[in-house]
Amino acid sequence: MKSIRHITILSGTLFALFPSFLPGQNLVFNPSFEEITPDKSVTLNSPIETAAHWSAPHAGKSLLYTTSNGHIYDPNGASWPFKARTGKNVAGMNVYGESMFGEPLREYIQGTLTRPLTVGKQYVFEFWVHYHCEGANNIGIVFLPEKIKDNSTGLLKFQPVSFQKEVTKYNNDKDTWTVVRDTFVAVKPFKSFIIGNFLPDSLTEIEDNGYNHHFAYIDDIVVLELSNKAQVVISRAETEKWEGNTEVSKVLALAPKGVSSETSLVYFKFDSATLQPEAKSMLDEIAAQWGQNPNAVTIALGGHASSEGSSAYNKRLSQRRNQAVRRYLLSKGIPASNISTTAFGEKKPAANNDTEGNRSKNRRVEIRVNQ
Repeated sequence: MKSIRHITILSGTLFALFPSFLPGQNLVFNPSFEEITPDKSVTLNSPIETAAHWSAPHAGKSLLYTTSNGHIYDPNGASWPFKARTGKNVAGMNVYGESMFGEPLREYIQGTLTRPLTVGKQYVFEFWVHYHCEGANNIGIVFLPEKIKDNSTGLLKFQPVSFQKEVTKYNNDKDTWTVVRDTFVAVKPFKSFIIGNFLPDSLTEIEDNGYNHHFAYIDDIVVLELSNKAQVVISRAETEKWEGNTEVSKVLALAPKGVSSETSLVYFKFDSATLQPEAKSMLDEIAAQWGQNPNAVTIALGGHASSEGSSAYNKRLSQRRNQAVRRYLLSKGIPASNISTTAFGEKKPAANNDTEGNRSKNRRVEIRVNQ
């Protein structure tokens, strides 16, 4: 596999670099997310399923955004003024870090080709990336026999045919997009693909600007056959890599539902760790749920705070909020061994801290009940 050609191009197209391509040969259905399913309209933070032929391969919240009003709002609650590379719609995904419960924070988009890949033929893929606030690397592409739908979240353990080696950095010019492009040889007649980061944080390089989130927007996906290239002999190493992905996709397709989870929210007043009456009612329902299956239910608490005060104080406050919820659940008979806590302070806001209404959304404990 050749090393990635990771280039910022201000003008020109794939066809200028690869003259064997002809317009209209892109094998990707709905490559820039402009075709929307008939029963839904594009709204901010709408599911990727609103884009025809696209889906999320697992339970991660891959999102579709419209930039038609000149702004989008990412999951961190920030207003982000920029335009799609073409059209008005883009996909968005987290590519690095941990979720509030300490799991890998990974999201992906899954698309379909107009026809299967031809075994032994050479292809080129490209897609364009724009990072919000902090950059990263490792976004790549995996080809599979068919679409998958895994009920888990986090890292999908596929081997990409190629991925972006260099860090794509945040660019203050919000209309700048960076291309990720490489060539590959088709080993199997696959017609589905997934784009995202398939490598763990330990193998992912990042740009750290202090925001603690690495969110990428994706646009204009292309997969094209190199029509002037003869079919090639496929190496055993390439065959094994593609076969490994096939086996992983089979396991995901056949996997039982396994652990299910529900997330609830308890909100607090400013600078307070006192439970409100409505919070106690919610916790009573959770305790009743535990009582129905006490050997199988575990509860994870994630405490949060708004941004007033110092970071250290807010982390302590978020832990006090965790403890208020934990003490109440303990009083209902739930064993301490069934409850875990993580304090995030102000680091993972549910909304931007620019208004009192938004700040109130950040004074919370997120409760995930696993069973």
